[in-house]
Amino acid sequence: VARELAEKGIAPEIANELLEERYPPEKEKQIVLKLAQIRLARYQNLDQDRRIRRTVAFLTRKGFNTSLATRVVRALIERSGD
Repeated sequence: VARELAEKGIAPEIANELLEERYPPEKEKQIVLKLAQIRLARYQNLDQDRRIRRTVAFLTRKGFNTSLATRVVRALIERSGD
């Protein structure tokens, strides 16, 4: 979303402020968690490294921060015992 706003000429400071209002960090984490759960279930037949890489790549393409996506995906993998 931030990239799209920048392409439309919205100043980064304004875009970030609006995004933080609309998607506070906790809400963003909940969204990433839900999407990661769905994607990991889809990739259950793949080895763990490939599941992690593909799920993080998917979340990054959706516009989420890479470090947040990685943390959430690794936590889900650890929690599931895979």
